[in-house]
Amino acid sequence: MGLSNKSGCELCPPGRYCSSSGLAAPTGVCSPGYLCIHGSASAQPEEGPTGRRCSAGSYCPEGTSYMVPCPAGTSSSIEGAVSIDGVQSQPPALQVLSWGDLRLSLKLTVKLVTRDLTAPRGLRPLSTFSVPRDGSVHQDQCLDISQDVSAHLATRAHMVVLSRPSVALALFSLHLGSQLVSPAQQDIFVPRGPLNLLLCPGHMVMFVPWDTSVLWVVGHQNAVLLAASSPSLELPLPLTATLVPQGNTATVLEAHSPQPCEAGSYCNQTGLDAPAGPCAAGYHCPTGSLDPHATACSTGHYCPLGTPLPLPCPVGTIKSSLGGSTVEDCQLCPPGHYCNQSGKAEPSGECQTDSLPSRELPAQTRPEQLRDLPCWFLLSRSSEQSGLMDESQCRSCSPGFYCSETGLSAVSGPCLAGYYCLEGSQTATPMSSASGDVCPAGYYCVEGSHVPTPCPVGSYQNETGGKGTDDCKPCPIGSFQDLSGQRECNPCPPGFHCLSPSHSRPLPCPAGYICPRNSPDSQPLPCPKGTYSPNQGLTNTGECLVCPAGQFCGSEGLVEPSGACAAGFLCLMGATVPNPTDNRTGSLCPPGIFCQQGLRAGDCWTGFYCDWGSSRADEALCPPGFFCPSGTRVPMPCPAGTFNSEMGNTHQDNCTTCTPGYYCQGLILGLEFPCPPGTVQSQLGASSPEACLLCPAGMFCSQPALSQPTGLCEAGYYCPAGSTSPNSTEYQGNSTKSYLCPSGHYCPSGTGYPLHCPTGSLSISRGLKEDDECPPCPPGLFCDRPAIAELSDALPCNAGYVCLGGSSSPTPSDGSHGYLCPAGHSCPVGSVSEIPCEPGTYNPAPGAARCITCPKGTVCSSTATQEPSICPAGHFCPAGTALSQPCPLGTFSNQTGAHSLSVCTPCPSGVYCSSHGASTPQGSCLQGYFCQGGATEPTPQSSDNFPRNGPCPVGHYCPTGGLFPIPCPLGSIRNTTGGISMESCSACPAGHYCSTEGLAKPSGPCAAGFYCPFDFSSTTPYAFLCPKGHYCSEGSPLALPCPTGEYQPNPGSDSCIPCRPGFYCEEAIVGDPWPCPPHSFCPAGTMVPHPCPNGTYTHSNQGGLQEERECLPCPPGKFCRAGRIQGECAAGYLCVSGSADFTPQGPMSNLTQCQWGMQCAGPCPSGFYCPMGTEEAELCPANTFRNSPGGAGLQDCLPCPPQYWCQPGEPALHLCPVGHYCDGLPGSDFGGGTGPRPCPLYTYQPYPGAGSKGDCLPCPPGSHCNTIGTMRPLPGATAPSQCEPCEGGTFCPDPRDTGQPNLKGIPCRASYQCPIGAVSERLCRAGSYCGPQTAEPQVCPEGYICPEGSHSYHTPKQLCPFPYYCPVNSSAMKSCDGGSMPVNTSGLRGSKSSCCSVCEGGTYHPYLSHSPECLPCPPGYFCPPGSDNYKSNSCPLGHVCPTGSTQPIPCPPGTFGNLNNAKTMNDCHPCPAGTFNHLSAQKACFPCGSSSTSPAGSSSCTCIGKNRAFQHSDGSCLCRTGFIFYNELDFKSSASDSELDCQPEANRRCAAGQVRLAASRECVSPSLHSCNITCGQHGGTLDVEMGM
Repeated sequence: MGLSNKSGCELCPPGRYCSSSGLAAPTGVCSPGYLCIHGSASAQPEEGPTGRRCSAGSYCPEGTSYMVPCPAGTSSSIEGAVSIDGVQSQPPALQVLSWGDLRLSLKLTVKLVTRDLTAPRGLRPLSTFSVPRDGSVHQDQCLDISQDVSAHLATRAHMVVLSRPSVALALFSLHLGSQLVSPAQQDIFVPRGPLNLLLCPGHMVMFVPWDTSVLWVVGHQNAVLLAASSPSLELPLPLTATLVPQGNTATVLEAHSPQPCEAGSYCNQTGLDAPAGPCAAGYHCPTGSLDPHATACSTGHYCPLGTPLPLPCPVGTIKSSLGGSTVEDCQLCPPGHYCNQSGKAEPSGECQTDSLPSRELPAQTRPEQLRDLPCWFLLSRSSEQSGLMDESQCRSCSPGFYCSETGLSAVSGPCLAGYYCLEGSQTATPMSSASGDVCPAGYYCVEGSHVPTPCPVGSYQNETGGKGTDDCKPCPIGSFQDLSGQRECNPCPPGFHCLSPSHSRPLPCPAGYICPRNSPDSQPLPCPKGTYSPNQGLTNTGECLVCPAGQFCGSEGLVEPSGACAAGFLCLMGATVPNPTDNRTGSLCPPGIFCQQGLRAGDCWTGFYCDWGSSRADEALCPPGFFCPSGTRVPMPCPAGTFNSEMGNTHQDNCTTCTPGYYCQGLILGLEFPCPPGTVQSQLGASSPEACLLCPAGMFCSQPALSQPTGLCEAGYYCPAGSTSPNSTEYQGNSTKSYLCPSGHYCPSGTGYPLHCPTGSLSISRGLKEDDECPPCPPGLFCDRPAIAELSDALPCNAGYVCLGGSSSPTPSDGSHGYLCPAGHSCPVGSVSEIPCEPGTYNPAPGAARCITCPKGTVCSSTATQEPSICPAGHFCPAGTALSQPCPLGTFSNQTGAHSLSVCTPCPSGVYCSSHGASTPQGSCLQGYFCQGGATEPTPQSSDNFPRNGPCPVGHYCPTGGLFPIPCPLGSIRNTTGGISMESCSACPAGHYCSTEGLAKPSGPCAAGFYCPFDFSSTTPYAFLCPKGHYCSEGSPLALPCPTGEYQPNPGSDSCIPCRPGFYCEEAIVGDPWPCPPHSFCPAGTMVPHPCPNGTYTHSNQGGLQEERECLPCPPGKFCRAGRIQGECAAGYLCVSGSADFTPQGPMSNLTQCQWGMQCAGPCPSGFYCPMGTEEAELCPANTFRNSPGGAGLQDCLPCPPQYWCQPGEPALHLCPVGHYCDGLPGSDFGGGTGPRPCPLYTYQPYPGAGSKGDCLPCPPGSHCNTIGTMRPLPGATAPSQCEPCEGGTFCPDPRDTGQPNLKGIPCRASYQCPIGAVSERLCRAGSYCGPQTAEPQVCPEGYICPEGSHSYHTPKQLCPFPYYCPVNSSAMKSCDGGSMPVNTSGLRGSKSSCCSVCEGGTYHPYLSHSPECLPCPPGYFCPPGSDNYKSNSCPLGHVCPTGSTQPIPCPPGTFGNLNNAKTMNDCHPCPAGTFNHLSAQKACFPCGSSSTSPAGSSSCTCIGKNRAFQHSDGSCLCRTGFIFYNELDFKSSASDSELDCQPEANRRCAAGQVRLAASRECVSPSLHSCNITCGQHGGTLDVEMGM
């Protein structure tokens, strides 16, 4: 009651119909065989969106809103079925076999846990019976159910009929507790008879018949019940195994068969008590569907959300594609076709266009309205229907459309969006309930609506006039709406949440969360840490449960505790972490006890101790020397004078007294300590290590706790006091000490100190046992004292002597130890043998220390030479010559005994010397070549000493054997080499001159103003003067005449003068050019004047024009040709500018923008007349018209006929407007004109074209005319469509609100915007500004801000201030990006590029920082250019970053950096002693090897041994090149790490002609040595100086 407007009325509910208006309740329920969807007006609705007849394959009981599909196994081919009785049963799809015996053999052991269980959900008791105790089967064919235990098993299985007489039982999964057992499958033969299930011995064998609905299997004591559904079902069904209480009585339970999933829904999980959800839109779900996308909607149908069967597209529409969720997805029947059936994918047929009139389909025709349209509506043509006989043939305007005038052959158009039109509506915006109304709140009405559509659940609409689903607002977060068509949403109740928009119902607050009444943003609040809640619907934190002792709740929103606390921790109530240490919710397990799962588990066991945080009773085993009773916190030490060597001691009595042969000191470790090796100790009860005495010299003590030495020292070794070994090295601390007999000594057995080797011997080796093992002094050396052990202590023998070995004198002569050096040889100091004199040397006497160099002019060609030979002719021999050197190519010499290259004379000019060692030249040079000297062939090549050797030079020619090149004569050139005669020279080329002899190219080009002709051989650049009227540029071979349009009056010119602009030059003349005549123009270089183009002219006294555009456009009313005005344009033509014709035919589209060169002329436009020579077209007067171009006078403007009105200058007639009449006569009742006159008061004219006042009809009773429409300044409007849209910058409010008609728009105020058709002012949009009467806001310029509602942009408050910037269209100030700082500029702050500067390296600037400057990067961080946060660039290890760092600075060699965020170089620590670092940016130092040391801060290590080089790669010390050392076993090495010194390697002197290899130190002959091994298969050469 009390409704104020139509929006309060609701659509008829589904399943019911409302047959009349003004109802307070539905008229009744929908008839059987029909379905009423929503808003039905009939109990048997026809095909449409409100309902339809029930389709085949379904049935519709009374009062239904959807079609019920026929159940599985049935069908229906008729429409309008009312119940299931109308459907037919289908034949069985699968034959059910006659079930016989099933013998099930399973090898499966199931351990059961005793528990009393209730009947599972879906099972109910049938009967109770006792279980027999008989039956016996084989062990391999039983199901073992162990004694004293029980279990709950769950399996899934389904029965599949394969073929008679076999079946398959497929076990898909078997769950035992949480353990998953793999699937299995077995085919089993089925004989006829009862069903047998065999259990293990001691249980039972029960024979039960097969029942079509239930299968029972019951054991005794701990029994198992199996329940199975009927085998005729094909879907997978649950099989349940559950416990029966102990005893001999079992309850048999019946399993209810699961129901198939409802049609229109899907069930994708097991154990559901309701469908999982509705079928997806665009799909339909039959009974028992598993997937919301079960079947795509078929063609010709659409499927909304939750569709059981597809809904057919209405008559007049088709749908050829799958899917579709609304009736809008059905397409309109295509033009030229008709669609008279629902649910079609293609049209029913083609219209008969030859016999039916065509008509345009009204715009936005709704599908349900198409059934009322005849076939001719579907033809896209335009004609009118005629021949109606009476008013009964006119039909009411279709629902959803309006008919605004009488005499319509088609609807005026669809109902406007925001309104709905009932049948017979006269306006597109009806406001009365009889023909329609504005769309009510809670609903929306699209264009062409005949009934409002309710907003869907989860949305609301609190305003009238909704135009589409976009006007339905989703329920905001924190509210919901479970009904459609509502004006507002309901607030979310406490204990529930509505998190997302468009909630259709509130959701229970999830477990672990609370939902208070006034929760911010309606977000569920999680239970805090230390609490949990398994329940839903909580409203405050007090309902959250405190975490129990022993467990922790480590995060918010828990539904159960996170788990047990960590072992070793004690958790009280409310713990938030598994390892609490706050002593409030928990702590480490206290000493003396142990804790498991957060609770105290007991005292520490004996023999063990438990410190803080112990998790086991045997947490820590009691250490040796201590004892631990039960509950020990800290181990207790054994008393002084006792020890205990075992762990886990439980009592003080287990500590033992110290025994003889050992010493017991402090009992720190609970042990007695034996005397160390190398000592003996015979006393008992020793209490300190001083009681252990050193082993005697010459003997060794190899084991601990000895009372006497082990034995004598081995030969080759010596044993000082305290030795532990007879023949090996000993390790003392970190150093190695060797007791091997040292070099220069020998050691018999039992030696305490080494004995000296005799004179004449040198012993580098160690470990000698007797004196005869001392080796003799090496060859080349002598040893004059005993015990010489170093090679450096043995001195070399004197020069001139050979020492063979074992020598004790520097000048041996006994022959056995040495001898005097023979003649032809040399013996330097330390010779081991005489050395033959090398080629190039000689020695005539014995006892020489070195050989004598062969004198110059002689040659010593062999080894051991005693006398030199004379150098032969053609050669030269410097001092020390082993092989005479021939004179080189290009030289010769006839002297003997020559000693230098200077005696080799270069070959003279004109001849050549082609062999080595020549005494005379070999012949003359060839013609075309010049031999300056030193030529090596008849066609010589240039060299540094004789650069002119080679082909005869350019500009010359050379005959055979010529002593010098001959130059080409004057006036000729030769530009190539190899000339052989004067004929090889050619004449000077044309255009050039050749002024000297021997030219390779001309001396230069002929001078400008002169020419040098062909075959003249000019010798001067001024050969011939260029004549008048010609020009000769530089290098001209002949004089050229001046081109057309140029002239030259002087001789000797290199160019012609172009005829200047405004003049013309007819030929190459001597004199001035002619001025350009009138009516023409002459650009530069003109030969003949150019006439002005047609359409332009010049005055008769106007000459000297230089450009075409200086010609004037033809004046208005005239036409011009050949640069002259030819006369006036013809009557009927308009010549505005540039006309070239008497009767121009150009287009007259734009005569206001005439440009030069464009003809603005043509026939006089329609609606005008043009007399001859007129400059402007004359308008045809008011109430006259001319509808064709070319009017020549006023007589061509025709009077406006009756029924029409004509505006001045318009070529077309206009029907007299509605509400007016046009009689074509002058009058005084309306301004005196002959235009449209308004119908008198109280009359009206709804049609255009009234020809007299009599055509105005009197107003019918109950109506009035000439009212004012929406912004209609003139009277006479007959429909809202005649009301003009409100102008931009003004607004026109609803007259129903103001009570005043809108004669004109109300001006829009400043700060507001009013577009065309505005009904109210709207604040100016952000980023723009609006002055008074603004239709489209102006964009805010850069440097200013314009918030919403701005009336200007240049107020002081709108100026963009520092440190912000404001680009175009700004509504708020923008800050510079992170990594850049604001720049204070003098101009407007408009762009980011001019107002923001990128931070330099070493600085940063956070986004929205209050500091205007970039901040220095703090120490410990580095900031590349453009950094916005220094924390993202921490200083890495091995680097330091002081204040303002752009990049990390690496720690230098000799230091390391092990700190993150290091700030100064002091954080680069020096490498400790014994380490080094040769690299920069390192986080640790490398250790020196055992053979090297280093002070702190070293970049390298120093080798302990002399002449060693430290290796950075592995820390070793290797001998330098040329040095070696001997290890403890007297093995020579140079590439091994050691502390021992390296000594120079003594190498045998190489023989004459040999060189020493640097790598192996071997002596090789250069001519025989192969370099393939080192240099590869291509070989190489040996450098005799470097040995490589």
